[in-house]
Amino acid sequence: MSSNVSINRSDRRRLPWALVALTVLAVGALPLAAVDMSTVAPPAGAVPESLTGSYVAFDPSVGGDICYMPGVPQTFCFIAYSYSPDWEYVYNVWEKFPTDWTVTNVYVQGTPTCNVGTWGTFGWSFQTSPYEVNIAHARYQASGGDACTAYYCFEVVSGTGAPDALVSWFWDGDGYASTPHWPCSSDGYTPAGQSTCDEAVQPPAAIPPCVLPPVMLTPASVEAEGCPGVPQVHTFTAWNNAGYDMTMDMEYTIVGGTGTCSGPDTVAVANAASVAFDVDLTPIGAPGDTTVCQIEAVDPGNPANYDESLLTKHIFLGGWDPAGWQNQNITGATTVQWGSCAVGGHPSVTGPVGYYLGGLAPGSVTQAVLQMYDPGADAWTQLPVSPVGLFSHVASFIDGRLYVSGGYDAAFTGSTDLQVFDPLTNTWDNTTYPDVPAARGGASGGAGICHTGTGWCHFQVGGGPTGSFAATTRDTWEFNPATNTWTQLDSRPQGSTPDGITLGGGVGCLGYVFVGGDYRGFKDFFGLDATMASGSQWVQLANIPADAGSMTPAMVCSEDESAIYLIGGDPYGYWSTYNNTVYRYSIVDDTWSGPLPQLLNIAETGSCALNMADRLWTFGGTIGSGPIAPVPHESLTFITCPSGGLPWSDGFETGDTSMWSLVYDP
Repeated sequence: MSSNVSINRSDRRRLPWALVALTVLAVGALPLAAVDMSTVAPPAGAVPESLTGSYVAFDPSVGGDICYMPGVPQTFCFIAYSYSPDWEYVYNVWEKFPTDWTVTNVYVQGTPTCNVGTWGTFGWSFQTSPYEVNIAHARYQASGGDACTAYYCFEVVSGTGAPDALVSWFWDGDGYASTPHWPCSSDGYTPAGQSTCDEAVQPPAAIPPCVLPPVMLTPASVEAEGCPGVPQVHTFTAWNNAGYDMTMDMEYTIVGGTGTCSGPDTVAVANAASVAFDVDLTPIGAPGDTTVCQIEAVDPGNPANYDESLLTKHIFLGGWDPAGWQNQNITGATTVQWGSCAVGGHPSVTGPVGYYLGGLAPGSVTQAVLQMYDPGADAWTQLPVSPVGLFSHVASFIDGRLYVSGGYDAAFTGSTDLQVFDPLTNTWDNTTYPDVPAARGGASGGAGICHTGTGWCHFQVGGGPTGSFAATTRDTWEFNPATNTWTQLDSRPQGSTPDGITLGGGVGCLGYVFVGGDYRGFKDFFGLDATMASGSQWVQLANIPADAGSMTPAMVCSEDESAIYLIGGDPYGYWSTYNNTVYRYSIVDDTWSGPLPQLLNIAETGSCALNMADRLWTFGGTIGSGPIAPVPHESLTFITCPSGGLPWSDGFETGDTSMWSLVYDP
């Protein structure tokens, strides 16, 4: 470090947003590693300058696969080692796979270590989907020489390499003291929008190829759902590693169930190359039946060289699109986390629209935005801003108006505001309507049948006046638009939380309100029937599954199925991890299932979800360091087969509350 630098680091440092939130919510400090400083030494060849010698390398010794096989789902682990003699912090590290690779998940293997320093929270997002990843995992390295090591494992569908698959990398230091602050792999890789690489001496991480068979088909197995009697197309790839050009003979055989399966009779593949081809499968049968097609590729000159794949189709009458979640338009949308949302109508649009209100912008700034998404036009509209900018509030759309109550400001101070938007006049009103009797931020809730048994009310459950866990509540407040009054109902039962609940999830569905989860990862799940007598309005339901998100997940109702979907979230709380999973709760059976095979493209917590236009939608979110940018926006389509009804038919019409006794049995 140059001798003329005399900055007090405690003065020049600002905690990242995620750690500020943790501090406000009274989370304990991360422990320091107890290490003898005499063992600290820079990596071989390093000089006493910031981040010199830091690198990323392929390291299967901690787990995962040892070589790549094109087209196959695999896991690869890397050591990410950083060293600083002069107190340089590291905020992010990027890893870029070849462009024909697909990353599906990233996680930390084992416990990250520093000789002296500490770690921030872990999260990841795509720089360029699906092959370029930004890992946000701050390393607060200490002065006097500090080395930090983490092992990051990537779940991928492998692509190709020449001959090794090279993974470029880039470190983002904080620019303190001497250069280099942004070392990168020797190919000079620099992610878009980042500072220019100022040291490029260590090689990219290299994953060696596996010894491949002469003839190979990928993927080895495909399993999906489909409609009976409807042709469905799946793509496979033929690989030639025989040492000579080849025209493979192809065979397609139904080996399970009933149906037809076809594809090209031959596939010509040059040596050391691959060719994609389509297979058409038409399953025949009833819901629950399975049709299995075996696909075989044979070298006609040497029949011992062959491979086979299986295409398995489970027959259904309707369900979520096997193609999975699809990224949607974000042009005109505002980046957000921890906003609220509701499905409603607007005079300028035919059909339902999604309203997304407030939330946190980059830099932990509260937003007053109201943005509307029209799924029919695939278009965003920015509507008049709300009177007060807040986050983690509760929204409902009732009788043509959007009701938004409570919420936190940037200092985690709860609000009493009830803000109401009227689409007909395109105006907000937070003076005519009475405020919530108690300030609450971080609450959950939604729309349900009023306690009087008639009409729809807006429900707000839990939350608190501050970000302190001890101050949080389990209060239940009901606002009735017809009478313009608030009523306090039974408090949500305590469950496993030692105090109240905050930053969990909630949704109205079939006239009831469901809430569950908490910032700390509690798995309690409860249902509210406001029409029941006082003292029996809440019932504890089956816990949220252990691996499902319970810290700020998105919850959304599917009335046709009498089900609730829980999307994303952190399963353990305290910013420990981020899910790309979706779980399903059956109201009739009081059971959870999942995760669905359809995974989100971007793991996230703090998004908002809606059900409209035959799709689930999720928008916004965070991985612990402010809202994800560009903002995630994904949808999952519900497919109804031409000849049948829904597979979850239970004999109850949408909105029929008589089925409630099957769950609650009061």
